[in-house]
Amino acid sequence: MTEARDTMRSPGTPGRAADATATVIVVGLDGSPASWDAFSWAAGEAVRSGGSLIAVYVTPIVECAAAVSVYFDYAAVEQARQEIAAELAGEAAQRARELGVPLSFVREPGDAAHVLTSVARSAGADLVVVGKSAKMRHHLAGSLGRRLVCHHDAPVVVVVPTMLRGVWMAGTFSRAQRSKLTARDIAVEGGQMADTSGIDPSVPPSGAGCADCDASGGWWLHLRRCAQCGRIGCCDTSPAQHASGHAAATEHPVVRSFEPGESWFWDYRTEQFIDGPELASPEHHPLDQPTPGPAGRVPRNWQRHLN
Repeated sequence: MTEARDTMRSPGTPGRAADATATVIVVGLDGSPASWDAFSWAAGEAVRSGGSLIAVYVTPIVECAAAVSVYFDYAAVEQARQEIAAELAGEAAQRARELGVPLSFVREPGDAAHVLTSVARSAGADLVVVGKSAKMRHHLAGSLGRRLVCHHDAPVVVVVPTMLRGVWMAGTFSRAQRSKLTARDIAVEGGQMADTSGIDPSVPPSGAGCADCDASGGWWLHLRRCAQCGRIGCCDTSPAQHASGHAAATEHPVVRSFEPGESWFWDYRTEQFIDGPELASPEHHPLDQPTPGPAGRVPRNWQRHLN
């Protein structure tokens, strides 16, 4: 089942002339509180820069249920999506009008990262803004934000919910430069010192790659290191999400990035980035180890397998 892209526009400030050089900001909007936080931040940035907004509502593609003999009311689902899109477009238009910000609303089916990247590239966007996911599987650096950083060249801002009081931003960097971003580089008011009960600085990492992926013949996008026992696991964007699975099974609450140039820690108990001590070396996987990795086990269509 396919759906066409729907685009609606609302007027900007009366009398404002169109400016081809004005800032264009793409923001993901799905009706969640986090997405409205992102919309508010993006709208404020549009006001400051004299730019415009493109709000994008992404709907997942419904797989054909007939193949498994399950009844699925496609018409009802489409009707519901149209109603949600209309509500989002109306509310977004009202908020944009109050601020005098030109707004376009796009509804498109597909993968959120791919759709946002496609819209941003088509519009020549200067900035892409998304809200931080509240889902546990997206907490490690935010999988949508991380995937956007990997696939899009414009700056990407992930707006953290108000209660966390922070925003992290990855700017217009090469992929090599992006890999060197640390939590301190991209976090605002987000850090606190770790509970040392979850960290043992003397324990070395278990190896150069995800222990479970190596055992099963799998592959990973990025690597995380258990700060308590040193076990290396794959990130939550990876297909198997072994790092968070290890944390849940062992109640080891803290992980550290095992990527070159990254030194951030994540505490599952508080669901926040934290500061931590220097851990036993090596601090990252070998520099000649590819991302995604390992060499020889990554499928050609690896992007389609990411979470």
